[in-house]
Amino acid sequence: MNKNRDIENLFREKFQNLDMAPSPKVWENIRYELDRNKKRRIIPLWIRLGGVAALLALMFTIGNSLWKSDPINVNQETVVTEEKSLTPSSDGQIHSSTPKNNGIVYENSEVGDKEKPSIITGHRTNQTTHSKSAYVADEDHGFVSHSDGKLSLANSNAISEEEKSKKVGIEKDSPASDVLSEIVDEEQIHKPSIFDAIAKEKQEEDSRDLKDKKDAKRWNIMPNVAPVYYGSLNNASSIDPSLSGNSQTGEVNMSYGIYVSYQLNPKLSLRAGLNNVDLSYSTTDVIAATGPASRGLKGVDYGGKETVVTVIKKNNVERYEGLTLKAGGEDARLVQSINYIEVPLEMTYKMLDTRLGIHVIGGISTLFLGDNAVAIRAKDFSTTLGPANNLSDISFSTNVGIGFNYNLTKRFIFNLEPMFKYQLNPYTDTSIDFKPYYLGIYSGLSFKF
Repeated sequence: MNKNRDIENLFREKFQNLDMAPSPKVWENIRYELDRNKKRRIIPLWIRLGGVAALLALMFTIGNSLWKSDPINVNQETVVTEEKSLTPSSDGQIHSSTPKNNGIVYENSEVGDKEKPSIITGHRTNQTTHSKSAYVADEDHGFVSHSDGKLSLANSNAISEEEKSKKVGIEKDSPASDVLSEIVDEEQIHKPSIFDAIAKEKQEEDSRDLKDKKDAKRWNIMPNVAPVYYGSLNNASSIDPSLSGNSQTGEVNMSYGIYVSYQLNPKLSLRAGLNNVDLSYSTTDVIAATGPASRGLKGVDYGGKETVVTVIKKNNVERYEGLTLKAGGEDARLVQSINYIEVPLEMTYKMLDTRLGIHVIGGISTLFLGDNAVAIRAKDFSTTLGPANNLSDISFSTNVGIGFNYNLTKRFIFNLEPMFKYQLNPYTDTSIDFKPYYLGIYSGLSFKF
């Protein structure tokens, strides 16, 4: 510490009242000498101008050498002194003055080096180091000075050049201001702009989406089974017009099959399937009887039989004539059973994509007619009349529904899908006003791959 103080006193004694600007007396002496020489002899203009230029160059050289002289280094310690301004006086002596708040940090590497300013920090500091790569951290103003004379920002928050100048007390047009301007410009250049940040975020998001797409399991296979209910939107009869208005009761049967779906995007999927569907419904308030083929049901194919089994409305006495009642005239049911091979083509849209997901379903199905039969069932009597003769071999349906799925694992999903399917052209006879539909609650365990 004593050595540091001695060196500081040495600098103060050598550069006290140092001033860079020439004093007025110097200019007066110069003018006096010029006037005296002018009186003695006439000197050409170019010689006079050359002399002035030489004098100014000499003064500039002296001042510049003093300003850019190397630092004095003792024991490889960082010494703090104050910036001096040099002022030549009339007696030829150079005096120094101490400006306010200039705080120049000097780095010392070898004994005997000339003084050299390393950094202007705006205040004085007593921090020292024993390394040639020493630096001084100015936390008050956000700057770090290094031993190589470079200045860097301690705080990454960018501020304007004028604000940084105000913080460290540097004049706008001073050499320190130029250094600070270069540092601010460099910091602004290396600091990413908002557009670079947005582009980087977009690139990272695209990378995540690409990874998700690669990891996503797009294919899904779902075996399913469903109880289905078959009914009509009105009370018309597809078997015989005389039975229109009779009570009709839908029956519950089963559908089973498989779906294969492909995920087009995170929300939308396309799927197709193959199902076996059994449907049936019964017409009540009828009585079974036998009679000639002319009294048979119009929607039944009796296969050319002359005597057939038919049904009539209960309490319709006129229909009894020429018929023989079966089972003592007890109440019976006329049951129609139909089998279809269904090929659905549907789209699903996810509304909620969590562990418990919700999706809506829409599409169409192509129905290929399989077996069908019309039968009479009573308490003590049951017989099959024959197949229906008015069903289309190929028909279509519109499908709508809502699905619920629960993710058991990443690959296995439990599905539950209530569906409504309305048949569009089930009969070849367009005069039949029967409007069939069926409801199903499809469930199954799907596997993603």
